[in-house]
Amino acid sequence: MNRVSLGAGSLGRRRLGWIAAGLLVSSVVLAADRQVSDEARETVDGLLGQVEQRLAVAPDVAMAKWNSGAPINAPEREAQILERVVVEAQQQGVDQQLARAFFQDQFDASKAVQQQLHQQWQQASQPPFDNPPDLASDVRPQLDTLTPQLIQSLHEYQSLEDEPAALQYFEDNAARAVADHEYAEALEMALSSLREE
Repeated sequence: MNRVSLGAGSLGRRRLGWIAAGLLVSSVVLAADRQVSDEARETVDGLLGQVEQRLAVAPDVAMAKWNSGAPINAPEREAQILERVVVEAQQQGVDQQLARAFFQDQFDASKAVQQQLHQQWQQASQPPFDNPPDLASDVRPQLDTLTPQLIQSLHEYQSLEDEPAALQYFEDNAARAVADHEYAEALEMALSSLREE
């Protein structure tokens, strides 16, 4: 089953898990947090911020596709982009499997937001938007700028695999980000491959 079409029950339970994880801040976690190097914090904070920036582009994509009637799912184009990005990531030293899973998660998360918005707009009989973002000139340049930044951050994140305190710092901050996010389930989806590492 495509994760974008997962039922609300499954995602709802997972979201509750994230919220619970975000609330379980104990003295042990705080002690571990102090052991995280500034470099590791910068890596984690940068990666989380970039994932959120990429997800923030999804409403613009949704508006552009709403006006043009273009489908949310474009499997052939998505597969081409994914292959190109995975090659670029490998050239920067990112593990191929991690790169593929991570960027697929970004695509799936974006589509989840787009589908949510299109459903809302259908129910509200939303007319075409005035001056919507243009996919070619407005949206894709943003994504093209973010992609190499994400690849670099992913490469740096890989180096933290032997640092339990840094990984815990990621878990804690990811949980808080998901709990506070407007599109919490989509952000959870975008971060899932990193949590499975």
